[in-house]
Amino acid sequence: MSILRQGFGVFVTRVWAAAAGLIMSIIIARSFGPEGKGIASLMLLVPVLLSTFGNAGLHISNVYFFGKKGASISRLASNSVWVALVLGLLVCGVGIAFYPLVGDRFFAGVPGPFLFTIVALTPAMLLSAYFGNLLLAQRRIAVFNTVMAVQTGVQLATLMIAIYFFDAGVIAVVLGLVVNIIIGALGMTALVYRADPFTWTFDRPLFKQTMLYGLKGYVANALQFLNYRSDILLVSFFLGATAVGWYSVAVNFAEILWYVPTSLGTILFPVVASSSIAN
Repeated sequence: MSILRQGFGVFVTRVWAAAAGLIMSIIIARSFGPEGKGIASLMLLVPVLLSTFGNAGLHISNVYFFGKKGASISRLASNSVWVALVLGLLVCGVGIAFYPLVGDRFFAGVPGPFLFTIVALTPAMLLSAYFGNLLLAQRRIAVFNTVMAVQTGVQLATLMIAIYFFDAGVIAVVLGLVVNIIIGALGMTALVYRADPFTWTFDRPLFKQTMLYGLKGYVANALQFLNYRSDILLVSFFLGATAVGWYSVAVNFAEILWYVPTSLGTILFPVVASSSIAN
């Protein structure tokens, strides 16, 4: 399959995610008002925040070491499980420790139990990211897109059922996130394991190499994330959840411009990583 066709598949998946996200935004805004929309936007930001600052760049190095260094998927997957568990629990601890300092300032209006529930899923978020990139490394683009599309669809369905059938409050957003994250982790893991079964063996030499490589791009990615997402946190800090609700709508429409370059970037990285061009 050509790069353009693969990129188009990723693009369609992102468009579906954007359309589902727009529907969810409308439902949340109509059900809970601007403040509820702002609280929901802040909660939806938390998984991205945790996975970005907690991944240590391993998702990048997994693609590189499979494509360029010839490391087996089973070895990379085994290490990914251990790293997801250890780093995920570490991030959970850090998040809980810093909550008294940042909770009321940057996540005003978001109930603490909701935040703690999302933070507790950090290992699953990291596992989904690591294994998703292993699928991309193998050029299994169609199955990767399928899992992403199913995640979004089930999240939307969960939100609608919780609000319209059970009259749930903002907790419906948390339920949708939980289902999305768990399906992603289980789906990506099952697909990788089915193609190349892995064990609990921890490969320390490979771990050292992949972490050293991953950390090179980790700092840049983390700073780029702050550049893209710090606006939401700043609006929350200075103006509160209601302002975030209004602001997030404009941000969602502006991000449509990213779909084409990010779709191509998703496809090109594993292609470049496995090319014969010298390092």
